[in-house]
Amino acid sequence: TVATTGADPMVVGGRYELGALLGTGASAVVRRASDRISGQTFAVKLFHVGASAHDRRRQQREMRALAMLHHPGLVALHDGGVEDGRPFIVTDLVEGPTLAERLEKGPLDPDDALRIGARLADALAHVHRGGIVHRDLKPANVLLGADGPRLADFGIARALDGTAVTGTGYVVGTAAYLAPEQVRGEEAT
Repeated sequence: TVATTGADPMVVGGRYELGALLGTGASAVVRRASDRISGQTFAVKLFHVGASAHDRRRQQREMRALAMLHHPGLVALHDGGVEDGRPFIVTDLVEGPTLAERLEKGPLDPDDALRIGARLADALAHVHRGGIVHRDLKPANVLLGADGPRLADFGIARALDGTAVTGTGYVVGTAAYLAPEQVRGEEAT
């Protein structure tokens, strides 16, 4: 439950005390959160209230994808649920900029580019072995933490078994980063 009582902070799931806003997207907001039970700090992605059936399928897909994938180059899922009609997921908090924010400052040093690229390639290979295609790989979905880059935001992932969360005729993703087969409306593999 997302609740505020007087001066008390908002709490999700009866335990995650919400703090600073970390980001806002079309389907959700992400906030820093402190777990009242463990004392750990996490990121909580709160999906918007009143989501369509399509949006709820996307949210469930992201939860399932994150739950089955474990790799040091991925943001890990710790908890999640739906309370009072508002789905949420609790993930690792990665302190640091996105790759997009870092690139705004100028090009990467070749050694940094190689290190980041190698880690992401290994993480993507793991994702693909798990039967998932990310479908929105872009610099804004790469978090640069102290322990290396981490891939985030599996909201439009597609299972390699053909299960999709998009309707026929829809192209999903960020235009500048779409794979050619996505642009053509073909299966993302």
